Amino acid sequence: MKHTFSKLARGVKLQTGHIYTAVVSALANLTSNAGATAGVVVDQMAQPSGPFTLHLSIPDFDGSQQAFSIPFTLPAYQSDASWSLGFPGSETPMFRVESIGFSFDSGDELAGVGGYGNPAALPSADRNTIIFGGLSNYKLEVSLLETLQAGQGAIASTSDQSRYATVWSSTIPTTAWEAGLNPVTFSEISANLSPLKTYVLKVVAPDLNNVPTYRFPNLNIWLNMGTPLVRRDRHVPASGEYVQNLPWVHNGETQVTAITTTEPAAGSKITAESATPTDAYDGVQTALGKVDKLFRDKLRGNYNIHSELPADENLTDNAGYKIIAVPMWGNLRFDITPSLVQLNMPGDVGSFPCASMMIDRRIIPISNNFTVHHVVACANYGKDDKYPATATFSHNVGVGIGSGLRSDLHTYQEVAYKSWQPYAPHGAGILSYGIDKLGVILDDTLQDNWEMVGIPLVEIVGQSSTNYGVQGKPFFIGQSRYNSVAPDGTNVRTNVGEQPAVAIGNVPNTIGQESFIEVRWGIQDTAGAANLPAGTVIAPRYGNWVYIIGKTTTVTSNQE
Repeated sequence: MKHTFSKLARGVKLQTGHIYTAVVSALANLTSNAGATAGVVVDQMAQPSGPFTLHLSIPDFDGSQQAFSIPFTLPAYQSDASWSLGFPGSETPMFRVESIGFSFDSGDELAGVGGYGNPAALPSADRNTIIFGGLSNYKLEVSLLETLQAGQGAIASTSDQSRYATVWSSTIPTTAWEAGLNPVTFSEISANLSPLKTYVLKVVAPDLNNVPTYRFPNLNIWLNMGTPLVRRDRHVPASGEYVQNLPWVHNGETQVTAITTTEPAAGSKITAESATPTDAYDGVQTALGKVDKLFRDKLRGNYNIHSELPADENLTDNAGYKIIAVPMWGNLRFDITPSLVQLNMPGDVGSFPCASMMIDRRIIPISNNFTVHHVVACANYGKDDKYPATATFSHNVGVGIGSGLRSDLHTYQEVAYKSWQPYAPHGAGILSYGIDKLGVILDDTLQDNWEMVGIPLVEIVGQSSTNYGVQGKPFFIGQSRYNSVAPDGTNVRTNVGEQPAVAIGNVPNTIGQESFIEVRWGIQDTAGAANLPAGTVIAPRYGNWVYIIGKTTTVTSNQE
């Protein structure tokens, strides 16, 4: 508590400071000063951490490659001091892993599911067949690894396994699945993760390639984490704070209406309530009741589903961390190499030699507000690091918001975009927007090689952040409500930039009517993907990943 009331002893003459000083201070904290230097901050809350979940999905994990890894990072917010100082600042989020869970679709049976045999062969006869007794082959060895991050100055390496330390590891025995424990959850982990490191989730199923082979259909993994709440993003150019696509009507600033109390003058009679309408001061109970009413009505803060703010807010630290993991180029039977592009690459690959851009896309409905701070792409190049090394090959990753679902407006607005060549040289083997490159030994025969790249947000000249390279300021995503008269509705938004940066921002194409997020990953070799060197990994067996990272707030359901 920031405020305490003086204890009163018998026979002490009652002074205004005994009652009114604390009341005046409390009202200022909860109303007129809320969201500035006062307001209810995180260390005053019974639940100071905001929960979030990293949810990872492998649609078809089977014996054709019985191990995989998934890298990720949890970068600090754009304005955090760790980007310039190289160590966590006072507001740098640290992430506490509370629990990790695993589940797969067993068809509601205590049985295994048949998988592919040799990946080069035709599907086995046991594909998708329920095999009773097969769960004895479903042991999982799982671990969470960490390493110093090349984007933070560490030496990038795809071969030195000593760079990895184990944060947590365990084994899911076959007896757990046989006992009907699906999902399996590990709780009370209490591991702390740093925003300055890279993390790798490694999963090995050593018995999946037994005869017959087995599979985990729709394998889902989730990490439940928490981190201290922080203040939401604001658009205040005078103080160097910028947010793209934020409603102009409030710019994210705290909305307050001051509630005051009038102190009695010395020598006034002591009253509980205002005795008459002509009394010039509040009685003791009247003053205390103003504070009580704020708590009876519940402390308020943050957006409703239309990105509107309440008229009165009391909470300063009201935003939490959020990460959306988007699987790309997954659900394949095997690595796509040049010889397999035309036959097995999903989508339209064009005619031989397949020089057109091949695109995988994901659509994510917008359910509540989200301010994007970072976009990270992770590309996998297989066990032998057989990345496309030609100058004509490129990865092209973009994130946008769109209008069109149940709408008269059909358009897109770009949020982030980057095109790059694998392992483009820069510094210690990292390209200018590079985060890390990783080589993770999975078992005696398998290794995953990864490249992590920062995808810069659209940018307005003079409004940029230096994180994994220079990028634009945070980008707000949220639904809106139209208002034809002043004040404007939340459909009127701050200007947005482009990639590369533009001198003057533009009115967003979606004009506050975004209803979905779209992620696209394009793969192209202008000389023809089918002409790449033999064995080159164009699209890996278990796919690539895109992470959309930023802040989200609580959302009031009854605020209209």
